[in-house]
Amino acid sequence: MSRTKKLSAGLPVGLGADPEIFFDKDGEIVGSERVLTKNPRSVGAYRVYLDGVQAELKVGEGTICRETFASYMTNAFSSLNNALEGINERRLALPEGVDRARFNVCYRQVVEVSQAELDSLSKEARALGCAPSFNYYGLVKREVDGAVYRVRSAGGHMHFGINSENYQYEIRVACERVYEQRRKLVPLFDILMGIPGVLLDRDPDQVIRRQTYGMAGEYRLPDHGIEYRTLSNFWLRSYQLTSLFLGLGRMAITLLTETFTGKDDFESALLEKADLDKVVKAIQENDANLAWEVYHEVIAPFVNDYVTNNDSYYQLPLKPKNLKKFEAFAARVQRDGLEKVFKKDPMKHWLELRQRGNGWESWIARINPRTGSMSRSLTAEQIVIPVAPEVVATAAAAA
Repeated sequence: MSRTKKLSAGLPVGLGADPEIFFDKDGEIVGSERVLTKNPRSVGAYRVYLDGVQAELKVGEGTICRETFASYMTNAFSSLNNALEGINERRLALPEGVDRARFNVCYRQVVEVSQAELDSLSKEARALGCAPSFNYYGLVKREVDGAVYRVRSAGGHMHFGINSENYQYEIRVACERVYEQRRKLVPLFDILMGIPGVLLDRDPDQVIRRQTYGMAGEYRLPDHGIEYRTLSNFWLRSYQLTSLFLGLGRMAITLLTETFTGKDDFESALLEKADLDKVVKAIQENDANLAWEVYHEVIAPFVNDYVTNNDSYYQLPLKPKNLKKFEAFAARVQRDGLEKVFKKDPMKHWLELRQRGNGWESWIARINPRTGSMSRSLTAEQIVIPVAPEVVATAAAAA
């Protein structure tokens, strides 16, 4: 049944992220200190710096616009590319007989470092862990010794700034409550970001990663707002994915803020539909079937009931009119793999990106709801969406 009270357009929330990447040489992972200096490459709203074996791109500095965020990400990749080109050119000039192999960016979420490489790195680079994080559900990560444990993983943490300035009184007071009680956002993030993350990030090594890092409900409370630490770096593959997940985070904050204004209890409307044990299990085990169940039991009904189809500057990324397109897109990702859907090398993608008109909402509007593709058609038998038989039936009728 249609609801009379709908979520407003997304509030102008501060957006930031600090995704991690690896470097490799001849297919073998190498420490980031072999490529980058200890001094961060920093200009304005981005930094590229060492973070153990990984390198980290810190992007955003509180911009409220996803297009602006994307331009900062392009700048970060440009800086990273310049660093790589510089060191690779110097290696080409080395004397004959000396190792001249190129360093490359590796976007895998989970890697294994050779013992020889790990032993050769500085103590700081071998160390695991940084500032402590919290877990909403009390989950405890596996403790390991970074000097011995050779597995490393790349996070794709997202930051959201909660600022009550420049709002009318009612929303300003609600934003202050959200800031004070921002831990309440974590299960909303798990439902609206973590579950779509399971649907789209099908790397089986996510189960390994979440033993030590990026568990369901993992967060920090920086001064600017909240950091959601569950996602991997998979969204680096395209601006469209980045735009989607930043938008979903903003949707969660809008939902809680408008609950506190008294407009409607959007928070309860979402959480009362959800079995959080199932949400946690789906994320921890990277279980796509469970994630589809949560999507159809919780996310899709909430969007249909409470989200308007209207477009606006701070629009919400999932709305009734694009749910079938999202479902077909996710099914295609699960069948073909994210790398087949977004074929361009991420570095090349970000360096060549035109932000305007290419964000999530514009992009998903061009997706065929029967195929999940812009270009080629699929047979009905190729479209398999767990717990979504109506989509398969639609595809069969159109075939």
